[in-house]
Amino acid sequence: MEFDKKFLARDFGLSIDALSISPENIEASYNFNREYNIDVKNNKLKVKVRDLDISEEYSFISDVEDYSTASNKTVIKKQDNRMIIK
Repeated sequence: MEFDKKFLARDFGLSIDALSISPENIEASYNFNREYNIDVKNNKLKVKVRDLDISEEYSFISDVEDYSTASNKTVIKKQDNRMIIK
C-alpha cells in the first residue's frame, strides 16, 4: 500500500505538470484501484489511503487550483491556461 501511494503521488503529479505545458486544452482521467484522499493546496499534492494515514507528497511546478476529494476517479483538465482537478 505504501508503494501504491508513492507511485500514485509521483505519477499523478508528473501527469499534471506534463499536461500543464500543453499548448492546447487537454483532459485526462484517472481511475484508481481503491479510494484515495487527494488534497491539493498551495501547489502541493498529498495522497493518502485513510484519514489517519501519513500522506505522500508531490510539489507541482505548474500552478494548480486547490482541490480535495476522497474518490477512486479523478479528472485533470487544462482549460484556458488553467489546471483544474475534479
